[in-house]
Amino acid sequence: MKNKIIIAVILTTVISFAMFLGGGIPKIIAMVLDNQKVAYSPSVLEIKGIKIGMTEHDANYAKIDSQMKAIQSASERVAGLGFTIGGVRSKNDMLNDVDFTFRDEKLVMLTFIFKPDGFDRVIEAVKSKYPMLVCNESIVSNAMGASFHQIDCGVNDSQGNTLLITKFDDNIETSSLHLFSQRYLDEQEKKRSDKKKDI
Repeated sequence: MKNKIIIAVILTTVISFAMFLGGGIPKIIAMVLDNQKVAYSPSVLEIKGIKIGMTEHDANYAKIDSQMKAIQSASERVAGLGFTIGGVRSKNDMLNDVDFTFRDEKLVMLTFIFKPDGFDRVIEAVKSKYPMLVCNESIVSNAMGASFHQIDCGVNDSQGNTLLITKFDDNIETSSLHLFSQRYLDEQEKKRSDKKKDI
């Protein structure tokens, strides 16, 4: 089951990137299926205190708390530069620096979008907390013949949650970190399946 989670998400990401680059989907799918390794964390995955299943209030509180930086003086706290991971800031503005998706008032997905030049620092920060994180590398090419070094890293936990970090997500100027539940993955799989039947 855990293999299916990571493989399905990486396939979705790789397929969307392959389409952006101009094709090559069957070759990329074969590469992912042949090379995919899955990591497992015995602890429940969380990013800066934000966990799948949190209420909207608790998730937003944890986000705001993470945005506050060190105490400047005994009586004054200074707002930081937004939500960061490994010192890397979001590509989005401070109000939308991390995105939450809720179902039945519970968090099912956290998304953090950043520039690829910060990818190594994000991976280093995540690996310091989850050393079992596994990364898979591949070379993808677009229709013009340009090659790109794609990296997908992932880990699952005992609750069925998945943390996925992708170097190129949708385009070569965007990296992403997603923390999501099995429920969210099942919903996405059903949507894809329904689209295939809509002919």
